[in-house]
Amino acid sequence: MKKSTIVVALVATNALVLNATANSGNWSNIKPIKSKIEKTGDFLPATNLANPQKGITYKYYQFKDELANVDSIAKLTPVSTGIANVIDLSKSTREENYAFIFEGYVKIPADDNYVFSINSDDGSKLVIDDKVEILNEGYHAEEEVEKDIKLAAGFHKIKVWFWQGGGEFALSVSWKSSAIPKTTLPSSVLFYNQK
Repeated sequence: MKKSTIVVALVATNALVLNATANSGNWSNIKPIKSKIEKTGDFLPATNLANPQKGITYKYYQFKDELANVDSIAKLTPVSTGIANVIDLSKSTREENYAFIFEGYVKIPADDNYVFSINSDDGSKLVIDDKVEILNEGYHAEEEVEKDIKLAAGFHKIKVWFWQGGGEFALSVSWKSSAIPKTTLPSSVLFYNQK
């Protein structure tokens, strides 16, 4: 009795090819079975803006008691609002007990994998296209957290939450890709949609 032989061939494309035979090496009877493999890691699609303008909107808050978490910022009443050139703390008028929410769009130059990072003291959060990508929660010394995000070229929503308790303070948002070395998000890629 002849032994049966099963041969499995994997091809590194968008298809899986399975070959099988029970004819002990009789390759002439092999018939491939093809099955489509779903693509993974697709780029998040960009958003069309009717009237993009340079800059990013911000809301500036002040508070007395410690915040429970970064989401507590939304319960505060803004002291001031406006348009900033970059995401930083230059619009603050005090050194302790304040918070910011920056909101707008980041213009992605090309389809790629982008590594975003937030360096903050104290807590911060980064939201891209309505999804929380980085949560650098709590009262803490300066600390950086990063996340890989696959983005298609074009405009993507960006929202940065930050609060400062007491002591030292810091906030910076950076990015890098295969074509961009790690750098703070420049003003040239930050926009808001003027309605």
